[in-house]
Amino acid sequence: MLCITGGLLLAGAPARASIDHGAFLGTTVDFVSVTEAGDGGAAVFGTPTASGDVLAFTPDSNFEAVSFNGGSVTRSTSLETVVSGRGSNTIETLQARLGGDIDLNAVSQAGAATAFGTRVAADIRFDVEVLAVDGVDLPAAVLVVSDGRLFEANLAEDGSQPVRQGLFTFDLRPALTAEGIAGDVTRLRWGVTLDLIAESETLTQANLSVPAFSEIVLTVPEPAGGAAVALLGGLCTLRRRPAAG
Repeated sequence: MLCITGGLLLAGAPARASIDHGAFLGTTVDFVSVTEAGDGGAAVFGTPTASGDVLAFTPDSNFEAVSFNGGSVTRSTSLETVVSGRGSNTIETLQARLGGDIDLNAVSQAGAATAFGTRVAADIRFDVEVLAVDGVDLPAAVLVVSDGRLFEANLAEDGSQPVRQGLFTFDLRPALTAEGIAGDVTRLRWGVTLDLIAESETLTQANLSVPAFSEIVLTVPEPAGGAAVALLGGLCTLRRRPAAG
């Protein structure tokens, strides 16, 4: 299972079109204008269902990365929403989770023992604009970029075993502290990019497809004492830019 995404455009791919899935009410936060951007306007995530402070998506079966005989393929898709705390509720943590069996599905005619370069991976990127703290709009939005690898498998070490589910969690408080901002986040814009990566060596094949994902899940966990979490080697950089109108 997994959280939110925002995507990059492949060379030669059709222009992306935006699909608005609407707003969803959570328990302590609201997800406003959940918008998806996919190649050629295709809805990869689909309309989510909301439960508590979780958005769950059932991905489109045609979203996959396939590499044959020495190639490298990356497929990307993106999602964006404004998350707003309800009443006095605040936002401290964002989480993405990917669940289900993901098969490497790689076949080597040259011998699996040498096929370290035949691999699949899924990367996630959070682009978070902090818009309001303690209910007050910031004069300039704080942009936080955080990247992490959800999972990786290669033919030599993993064969075609199902890949374990991936998890990425990001804590906002250290980012705000680094910017000299005190208080709690009450509204933010959350963009997520999900990359599916397939690479192959000569005489091998790698295939990573969304149909194997039981669901993609976006979560805003309730505050739990502000403990910082940085899973899977997440990288965080900060910069300011004018707040969106």
